[in-house]
Amino acid sequence: MVDAGLSEQLTELGWKVEFDGHHQFEEISAASDPPIGKLKNPRLVSKVTEAVARTVGGHAKKGQLPVTLGGDHSLVCFSTPSCHFFSR
Repeated sequence: MVDAGLSEQLTELGWKVEFDGHHQFEEISAASDPPIGKLKNPRLVSKVTEAVARTVGGHAKKGQLPVTLGGDHSLVCFSTPSCHFFSR
């Protein structure tokens, strides 16, 4: 969506867009993350969701409207509450 011009289209609609890059979280490894019961890569998922919550929350704290694109559906569990928490 970014490569297709989402930022430019939002700007044309009057939004001030601050794109701070793609977050891939390569520094977080699942190499030694054995399952816990049915949970696969629980430590990796925890670290990524914490990083997303910090990033999204940081934007919300500045009064910005964070938009997350892509990723696993479980990321919304941390990005939405962090927006609420930091926007108070």
